[in-house]
Amino acid sequence: MSLSNLINVVVRNGEQGYYVAECLEVNIVTQGKTLDLLIENLKEAVELFFEDELIPTNCKRSVLIYETLKQ
Repeated sequence: MSLSNLINVVVRNGEQGYYVAECLEVNIVTQGKTLDLLIENLKEAVELFFEDELIPTNCKRSVLIYETLKQ
């Protein structure tokens, strides 16, 4: 996987106990009640955003880097 296939994502606590993910390079924002649901929603949002792009079919890895900040 080349660096051009990576999308940096910021994960933060949202309203009503949800997590919010926001991609830094592209206009993608999603949420989920748990981190697992957030990741599922993020994968779907990224796939929909890039549905017309040519993405190699052998590229099946996903990378999510997040940092939690205590307030």
